Amino acid sequence: MCLFRIQICKYFMKDSMILSFEIGNSNIKIALIRDSEILKVFRISSTQERTEDEYYAILTSLFSVQNISYAIISSVVPRVESSIILMLEKHFRVTPIVLNEDMLSMFGVSIE
Repeated sequence: MCLFRIQICKYFMKDSMILSFEIGNSNIKIALIRDSEILKVFRISSTQERTEDEYYAILTSLFSVQNISYAIISSVVPRVESSIILMLEKHFRVTPIVLNEDMLSMFGVSIE
């Protein structure tokens, strides 16, 4: 899991449960994080045809997800990103932070 994502978690409230998604062309890495500590990490295949409900079913079969306070997404697959965002909003009532180049610069990280 990207160290930068863990560093961002330090900015959230203490004892917050955070879901982190790193969406790639082949896989999605999912981490459950609390207080900058990675509790669980899973990898599932990226499938553009999956709906937000299918992603939710997969996620809840991997681990108990309750009391999620925040979500962080980095993605190179817009269609999958959209499904993950819908899942988070619909099932967890969380609006995710989607990392992009502007967001990275806010935290003092540059991409070269």
